[in-house]
Amino acid sequence: MHFLNLLLQLMAEFPRIFKGEEPRSHSHVFEGWYPMLFDLCKKIEACLSDSELEQFRVLQIKEKFGFLRFYYYCDALSRSKVGHLIHAAYEQSRITCFMCGSIIPLTENDPNGPICTPCAKNLRASLAS
Repeated sequence: MHFLNLLLQLMAEFPRIFKGEEPRSHSHVFEGWYPMLFDLCKKIEACLSDSELEQFRVLQIKEKFGFLRFYYYCDALSRSKVGHLIHAAYEQSRITCFMCGSIIPLTENDPNGPICTPCAKNLRASLAS
């Protein structure tokens, strides 16, 4: 599935977080990380009150230095509630193949991001042809 389709799907599933708007900065959602982002958004919705959710804004979702980045805006109280959730997703992204979602040993991490051996071979083959 394409990055934009996954982002739009996430926005449709969590209208209280995204408010029907794409994040302000260019964002992309890798297929292998979609379940992790879905779970993160579900947890954010569950831990914030209605008034806190009104103030919550997703600014950007992307990969940076091979890891998930989820940039957001909210008040200090909300930040204290969701910060650990977002950090946990960041840590999970370190060992999750961004293409297929399989868990991989840290020793297999590619310099371009966590990718399992089969996906790396398929990617290299598709780029070579």
